[in-house]
Amino acid sequence: MANKMCEIRINFQKQLTKVKKDLIKLDDEIIKNFKKSINLFKTYDDIIFNEIKTEIKKIECDNKKIEEECLELLATQQPLACDLIFIENCMKISSNLGDITRLTFNITKTAKELQKDKISEKPFDTIMKMSENVEDMLSNCVKVFLNQEKTEALQIKQNDDVVDEYFDKFMINIKNTIKQKPETVNTLISFLLVGRYLERMADRAETIALLTFQV
Repeated sequence: MANKMCEIRINFQKQLTKVKKDLIKLDDEIIKNFKKSINLFKTYDDIIFNEIKTEIKKIECDNKKIEEECLELLATQQPLACDLIFIENCMKISSNLGDITRLTFNITKTAKELQKDKISEKPFDTIMKMSENVEDMLSNCVKVFLNQEKTEALQIKQNDDVVDEYFDKFMINIKNTIKQKPETVNTLISFLLVGRYLERMADRAETIALLTFQV
């Protein structure tokens, strides 16, 4: 009986390890796609746009598999209380990564729309600074949770505050520019939406990192 329980526990740990590896791999895929999306604002390319669309479908499929793995662990194994919380948090991470994937595609579609606009000045600087912070948060949030790095989790929370500050200033600048150059309103509103998407992605990354305190 003891050997049987030990075998079950070993199998459970193997499955849990696979979930962890799959989450890290998924996060890496999301970051790669996010960087491609942001780069479309510098140089738009329909080929890259279609690559992102294809990759997002794969990411969504991989994300669904992770959710299924977690549900299988809950349904077929007998996790300890601490394991149960950990698995539930993995499912929350999967959900937040799904949101980040959808927001990435929103940014991609906006890049496609904006490349049609022939204006000389676009608010690239703030978008790029925000995206650098978001990329850093995305690069660390899942690993911070899996490694239970509480100090680093708090650093990601601080980074989210920085992104919020960027967006608040960005909104003020956009409003002022629209007043001065009302003919740019459509393009500037599109950039404002991108800023909003980045802010929401930062929120999701913060949520993932702070799950570190719920295990």
